[in-house]
Amino acid sequence: MFRSIIKVLALLPIALLISSGANAQGKSCINWQRLMSDLEISQMPQGRAVRILEFQNFTKKDGDEWMTHGIPLYLSDLISASGSVRPYSGTTASYPLSDTNFLTISGLFQNLDGKLRIFIRVTEGSAGIFIQQFEATFPYPDNKEFFTKQAAIVEEILKKIGASPDQAKFSAVRDATSSTRAYESYAKGMRALHSYSSGNFAAAKLWFEDTKRIDYRSPLGYQGLIKLYSFEGFYQRQSGKNGATLFQNAGIELTAMQRLAKPAPLLMTAKKAKVLSKEKPHEPKIGDPLMQNNIAFQEGMAFVQSGDWATAREAFRRAVAIVPDDAMSWYYISISSSNLGDNNASTDAYQRAAAINPCLTK
Repeated sequence: MFRSIIKVLALLPIALLISSGANAQGKSCINWQRLMSDLEISQMPQGRAVRILEFQNFTKKDGDEWMTHGIPLYLSDLISASGSVRPYSGTTASYPLSDTNFLTISGLFQNLDGKLRIFIRVTEGSAGIFIQQFEATFPYPDNKEFFTKQAAIVEEILKKIGASPDQAKFSAVRDATSSTRAYESYAKGMRALHSYSSGNFAAAKLWFEDTKRIDYRSPLGYQGLIKLYSFEGFYQRQSGKNGATLFQNAGIELTAMQRLAKPAPLLMTAKKAKVLSKEKPHEPKIGDPLMQNNIAFQEGMAFVQSGDWATAREAFRRAVAIVPDDAMSWYYISISSSNLGDNNASTDAYQRAAAINPCLTK
């Protein structure tokens, strides 16, 4: 019975199979912050955990609010360059940590008399054992020392815990821009994006475009738009809509970044997926997992159209290997498995899809 239902569903337009992405109360069917936070954590390397909290705006000067989350964002990207430390910041900062010797980075900043002072405090474990406090002072705004002095502090912190940064990646993060105004716009865009709410997509786009306007040679604005468009495309696809144009926009920004900008700092690095014999290994060089996931998904859909269910299922399995909570790929694993006569796998995959997105038609 289940198999026959799945075969019928496979013939229907996908938009008919799921709701618009909201339940009867108008709430999102998918917990997007949780999904994207889990994805970010799954991409982290093995190693020591570092929790980075929001910084206090001690002087509460108008216009400085962005640094409460902008400084942790920058510190997190610098720490990520080590490749052996797990930085939990932003939406992941509140996640429970299993490591008993995790570090916590907290701090505050003061903007007085044309100078910015940043105090960075490092503690260890749940007891908050004091390790060290660092201070950076420099003229502000638009001073490159905003980036270089914080980078020097992060190098000291990494050295203390026996980690060393990948110098090429670390330099790319540190030197992504010398403009604090550009970074302010980037940080505001990332704040809007990390709400993972469709109501904030337009605001995020404006901030990333402003980043490019201020410093078009910086990869940050392009990188922000790549992340935004790829998430929007993934968001649309999970709602049964066609996100192809958004993924194309992400590709356009990627090309422009590679042509115009300095070497790119970190994007979330997707785990390598198996390449099928029937496909061309044309994944983008940039490590954006949602873009790579979409390539695998679209290849799976092409094999669905040709009736090659075995190859389609392998493509969809590669998609969920990259983004485990991709409900639509699980859904099509279920359809493919049913058409291959693998009813147990079909049922399991459908249940996995429905657990991620309860609005899937049953």
